[in-house]
Amino acid sequence: MRPAVFMLCLTLLSLWSARADACSCIGLQGTVDEQIEQSLNEADAVFVARLKRSSLKPDRRDRHSVAEDAQFEVIEVFKGPLKVGQTIRVYQLLNGGACAQSSTNDPPWLYRAGKGGGMEPIKVSKEWLVYSRGDGPLELSRCTRSAPLSAGGEEDVKVLRHLLKKASPKP
Repeated sequence: MRPAVFMLCLTLLSLWSARADACSCIGLQGTVDEQIEQSLNEADAVFVARLKRSSLKPDRRDRHSVAEDAQFEVIEVFKGPLKVGQTIRVYQLLNGGACAQSSTNDPPWLYRAGKGGGMEPIKVSKEWLVYSRGDGPLELSRCTRSAPLSAGGEEDVKVLRHLLKKASPKP
């Protein structure tokens, strides 16, 4: 192979691999109820919180990335050290390769069929079910079952309440 063709192929390959920055997660196995129970067991904290404020800005470390800085108020705790009424911080990168999802769906990550057959972003509720690991600031990750209550989180909440009621000792 000629050196010029080889260099062109190498350049194209490096450009292609640089774009392969999509979020990658390990999928959960089993029924939905089993997935929720597994997610509960693996999380350090599981809670419902209401969005108080959110802002988008360039990331401090990488001016080409957009970061969301948000505050939530905890309204229900299923697991972990958080208390109802406590304010928590979510700070996350929202670029293409990140697994974070915007608390306000801006930039959009949830869509529905729109008029004329196209897709349009949906408006999400301010209440979120959050499965988190580690210390803050937290991230609303697509790799967990974290979701707005209006987009699947409410169904998880029902299952979580049932699991915890079943697990609590009867007086």
